[in-house]
Amino acid sequence: MGLNRLDEAKAVLRAGLQRNPAFLNLHDWLAQVALAEGDLATMEKEEAFLHGDPYSEMGVKSRHGDLAASHGQLKKARESYDQARQIAQRLQIKEAEAGALNSEAWVQAVFQNRREAVESANAALAASQSYIAQFLAAVTLALAGENKKALAVAADLARKRPEDTLVQNVSFPVVQASAALSAGDGAKAVDILKVSAPYDNGSTNLLYVRALGYLKAGQANEAIQEFQRILSLRSFAPADPLISLAHLGQGRAYTLSGDSAKSRSAYQDFFALWKDADPDIPILKDAKAEYAKLQ
Repeated sequence: MGLNRLDEAKAVLRAGLQRNPAFLNLHDWLAQVALAEGDLATMEKEEAFLHGDPYSEMGVKSRHGDLAASHGQLKKARESYDQARQIAQRLQIKEAEAGALNSEAWVQAVFQNRREAVESANAALAASQSYIAQFLAAVTLALAGENKKALAVAADLARKRPEDTLVQNVSFPVVQASAALSAGDGAKAVDILKVSAPYDNGSTNLLYVRALGYLKAGQANEAIQEFQRILSLRSFAPADPLISLAHLGQGRAYTLSGDSAKSRSAYQDFFALWKDADPDIPILKDAKAEYAKLQ
């Protein structure tokens, strides 16, 4: 999927089902491949195998939350995330409960609902002490401007995991870069993330924070390229809300570069994906105001 070789991905998954037809996780992955192909009917067909299994149902609810968020349908997304959280509570899986809270928190942060983002991130911190849950909450807190708490949480985790490659080279730097962004220093955010370059293709969050850093620093061409890298990972993460936001990012970067024609096209791509979005989302209001100035 990450290499955009979806036919091969389906072949591998179907071979797995031939060996073990009861392995539900394979149906879940087939649903994700179908989504990457834009085949919602097949996605729903594969998801039908998962109904009744609470672990699988939790994953489906989370995906539907991401999918709704990717179209700006925040109310619908929150409902799906909350359903995933409730299943996790019933199963007494604290990390999954925190994961649902972190998913909502991140979406609220990138949509620029900072107060709601901080509330959900703090709830995730309270729900689970797992380092993954704590780092995800810290990134959201940093992007929402709660730099002191975000950096304290992340630094403590990094100190406890000195040999963890992804913590030292991805998770901690992304929190630091997000804090630099919130402080208005895009160039510093970009510089911090140099260490993360070998791991770029595994994290849209990492690419997005770097792209925002380039945009803040006034480096239009670099921002355009970075947002394009996010778009190239659509097959890897078909429900990721950052895919649609990358179109908006490109629109802003093209405006910065002085290419109004490409800027309008990128904004239009974003608005097409968000045509049924909740109207009161701050980033959507900003986007409409920016687009009006291009006309």
